[in-house]
Amino acid sequence: ALPDALLRYLGVRDRCRMIPFEHNYSAVFPDLTVNTPFGIDEYIEYHQALFPDEAPAIERFVRACRAVHMQAHNLPPRLDLSNMAKVSRQNPELFRYITAPLADVLDEHFEDPRLKGVMSAIWPYPGAPPSRLSFVTFATTLSVYLDGAFYCEGSFESLVQALVAALEAHGGELVLGALAKRIVVEDGHAC
Repeated sequence: ALPDALLRYLGVRDRCRMIPFEHNYSAVFPDLTVNTPFGIDEYIEYHQALFPDEAPAIERFVRACRAVHMQAHNLPPRLDLSNMAKVSRQNPELFRYITAPLADVLDEHFEDPRLKGVMSAIWPYPGAPPSRLSFVTFATTLSVYLDGAFYCEGSFESLVQALVAALEAHGGELVLGALAKRIVVEDGHAC
């Protein structure tokens, strides 16, 4: 996971004890409570057990989310007209859905309105309803959740303190409540 790798890179991983969540996210509907598991296969199987009539569609949808997420993160640093055709061929799912709202992709995959609600239950995290939420944003959010979630023991203040310790160990100084008017760089370092 990214925070773990970053903390290791900065040499402060031992300052944070990460406690895994018991399950991914929960969604409560009037007649159904969904406690989703971590892992893409487990997530798919869990939802297929709830909605067996749409099992193949659930797998296609979740795999499309993962593909879009992976392709979005594998784009070249520079994307312009000179490489657009090649990049779009290399990332077909991303470019297929790049402008699609989540609601359209849900409609493409599912018939059952209840299933659409369950599959899009995390829309409040990115902050827009499915009719306005970018499918790419949703796919990335879901993919990150599927990889696992952790709580930093001692609250996330422990994480902040670890990052401050790394900053100071590398010669930096955290200054709060001060407006920066400019950044001076000497010998390749901000000072």
